[in-house]
Amino acid sequence: MSQIRKYTLKKLLLIITLVLIVSTCVIVLNKNQEGKKIAFSEKSTEDIDKYASSIKFNGSIFVAQKGKVLLSKAYGMSNKEARIPNTTQTKFLIGSITKQFTALSIMQLEERDLLDVNDKIDKYISGFPHGKEITIHQLLSHTSGLPREIQDEIKLDSMPKTLEEALNVFKEKNIDLLCTPGEKFNYSNSGYILLGYIIEKVSGKTYSDYLQENIFTPLKMDNSGFGYNRKENKELAIGYTDLLAKQETPNDLYDFSIWPFSAGGIYSTVDDLYKWDRALYTEQLVSKNTLNTIYTPVKDDYGYGWYISKDVNNTTYYHDGKAFGFLSQIIRQVDNDAFIVVLSNEDNMSYDYMSQRLGNLIDK
Repeated sequence: MSQIRKYTLKKLLLIITLVLIVSTCVIVLNKNQEGKKIAFSEKSTEDIDKYASSIKFNGSIFVAQKGKVLLSKAYGMSNKEARIPNTTQTKFLIGSITKQFTALSIMQLEERDLLDVNDKIDKYISGFPHGKEITIHQLLSHTSGLPREIQDEIKLDSMPKTLEEALNVFKEKNIDLLCTPGEKFNYSNSGYILLGYIIEKVSGKTYSDYLQENIFTPLKMDNSGFGYNRKENKELAIGYTDLLAKQETPNDLYDFSIWPFSAGGIYSTVDDLYKWDRALYTEQLVSKNTLNTIYTPVKDDYGYGWYISKDVNNTTYYHDGKAFGFLSQIIRQVDNDAFIVVLSNEDNMSYDYMSQRLGNLIDK
């Protein structure tokens, strides 16, 4: 697990524990003394299931290897007040896992000769600060120098109501770049919001319609979409958080499609994300050459929308997501054809508590 450093203390609360259990099964137990890979055991998936139940995990977990589903199970409640349980078809906000869909969309447009990732973003977003310095490639790889967030401290009642309003917030800021574009990795949600705008500008479609027509419909991801708004869609899980005082279910109050937009506004299910995984072994969405570009690290083991970890035994692509009330994790271990996704509609459990429980489990 030392290679997958982005998963450590910085970001993940509950999800890290479950992923560590699964990753231990995949990485540590998947090779014998000759370095050959060994399939998941029934016990390993049983341990994941038992652990999730023991900690009263709220969400869904999916594990598959070589095309065989080994664990697909939901836990806890989608709506605690109404006592509606989570199922494997429950729709969760996936947060920054959205970025891999945004990145692939940009690459589809490049394959169609509608843009070039080396273009300066001023070509598509006139008047954007530093737009003549920053390229699409740098937005994709988080090397633009843009800060993580450009907006002020989050207040749900003052969030932008339209994409144009969001862009105006960006343009009105006196943005100081964190580094010269291309020099360093600086994770930036703001950069991925700009990529969504470029997708709309170039394709002539809304970001939502583009995803639906070019990814979700072709892959039959029928329970995925964009625009997490429970006022309009009560099938979406309620996200539970204690990050906002007196607002335990902020996604009942706010449409997440404008902010974080293409950096974190997609909802999906564990089953649909498995369809996504299967498609990425093919050329159904983009060519193999384009996939190789997406999965080529630029800085700090990050490609286009994915972290990449490589060792002598395996290549792993992964990402996490976090939004108000939601945590998510996706792992594709491609040499071993292993796939793990964990989606949760709670984000208020402490890492220290989770890691202690994990340690107790491993010691057994």
